Amino acid sequence: MDDSYFIASKPSKRVRSSEGKDKVVVAVESKGDKAGFASMCHVEKMSSEKIKQVAELHLDQWCIVRTDGWHAYTVLDTDNTSHEPIVLGSGKNVCKA
Repeated sequence: MDDSYFIASKPSKRVRSSEGKDKVVVAVESKGDKAGFASMCHVEKMSSEKIKQVAELHLDQWCIVRTDGWHAYTVLDTDNTSHEPIVLGSGKNVCKA
């Protein structure tokens, strides 16, 4: 599961903030080394509350949810799901796959 931002048209300059962009929570089923079912949900803002709502609607119970470790995803560690953060680094230490 991850979050992303989409913009309808190309801005005249490079924009790093999320202002003016649509926020989307994405969940993709893992089938070994292949992707399975995918779901993209538009949300008004990125927050633990919104992520939890998307998870309740689209994830199977008892699944393992892998994320990038952003703090908002901690709500996914429940009695029904298991959260597995995968942090690859930050800044100059980012592990590029």
